Amino acid sequence: MLRLLCNTILRRKATDCWILPVSVQYDRVIETDTYVDELLGKPKEKESLWQLITGGGGKLQLKLGRIDVHFAEPWSLKQFLTEQYAAREYDRVLFSLGYKVLNDINSVTVIMPGALVGTVILTLRGRGVGRRELIRRVEWLRDRIIAKGGRVAEFGNRTTAEVVDRYPTAPNRDGQLTTGHWVSSKT
Repeated sequence: MLRLLCNTILRRKATDCWILPVSVQYDRVIETDTYVDELLGKPKEKESLWQLITGGGGKLQLKLGRIDVHFAEPWSLKQFLTEQYAAREYDRVLFSLGYKVLNDINSVTVIMPGALVGTVILTLRGRGVGRRELIRRVEWLRDRIIAKGGRVAEFGNRTTAEVVDRYPTAPNRDGQLTTGHWVSSKT
């Protein structure tokens, strides 16, 4: 897509194109059903922007929990090409453009509360963790990320304990992840 936009500007079929990097994040992972299949080697289905916009496959009808949308500063593709193209060959300009877009998206991306809980759970050693310890580790991770200049989504009016209780933490008898159940009985 970036190549198409660049060609349009370079061939003067359009006077300019403004790039607006957008970060869209949500609490729930959309592709949980297909993730296991992909881990087992099944090829990922190709998705299109049209499917996302029209709700193809029912993805927009899912309950995704909280959704955060953040915008970076828009910038002129024509100006970017003018500055970069004189000094570099075309393919390198495209790579630079791609990295600039990704960098701009990353600069406005926030870490969602569910990602904090999941990261802590995935980094545990041993057989489990008590609720109090899980809460303490989530708070520690959030504080470290903020101290390093990262951005963490607000918890709203919820305490860390309420945030931790919202996310799946252990499988039930049917193998489904459930909320509020701890891998360890220690609290």
